[in-house]
Amino acid sequence: MTPDLERALGYPYFIPKSSYIYHAPHYTVLGANTELPSLKQRTPVLAIGSNQSPEQLARKFPYDKNKNAQHIIPVTKAYLDNFDTVYSPHIAGYGSVPATLHPSPGTTVTLFVNWLNQSQLEDMHETELAAANYSFGELKNIHLEIDRIGLKKSVFYYHGTRGALALDGEPIALSTVDAKNRRLKTMDQHQINALVQQRFRPHLSHREFLTQLITDQNYRSQVTDFLSQLSIPHNPTADYFSSI
Repeated sequence: MTPDLERALGYPYFIPKSSYIYHAPHYTVLGANTELPSLKQRTPVLAIGSNQSPEQLARKFPYDKNKNAQHIIPVTKAYLDNFDTVYSPHIAGYGSVPATLHPSPGTTVTLFVNWLNQSQLEDMHETELAAANYSFGELKNIHLEIDRIGLKKSVFYYHGTRGALALDGEPIALSTVDAKNRRLKTMDQHQINALVQQRFRPHLSHREFLTQLITDQNYRSQVTDFLSQLSIPHNPTADYFSSI
């Protein structure tokens, strides 16, 4: 399998089991007695999909010997009640079906929080907001327990503007993201990507489909338009999301 195909099917990539510090291009897991660096002047942004992974952070914040201090990011484990991480009805530029957050009463999903300085936040905006699949805002009126921080009732995050992918009438959760009392059906990236291919272009092989997704922006747009017809809104968004 080529590196491009591996990247498409590897989403959301390796996610550590505990809080860590990303220091380009590596990361260090925080030990039980290790203190977090100062979080002053850093914005807590909930990581829902691949932004939980040091592999993806290394793509977005590569090593720069002249700006290494700007590429140190505390990443803290967190537990969010009454939500789950599900697939979004769009295709990322690298061929994956990415993630979004969706209400799920009774579920507690395990996520991470990226603590970004202003420069890092601006860089993250460029990767998340350019295609209008997400908007940035505040997740509020929530119960979010953050490692070493405690309970928070609000946090910033990237809100999926297209709702949740519902190929069979309900959202599909990411099997690679842990959750307690999960109510939704789960799939990994191989499964969801193959299912999209079967629904959109059943005559193609999965490899042919993926290759075209990766290399052809117009084709990705066609697939996204198709998936948008099979979506449900993040309802009721007004109760927990405030756009910025």
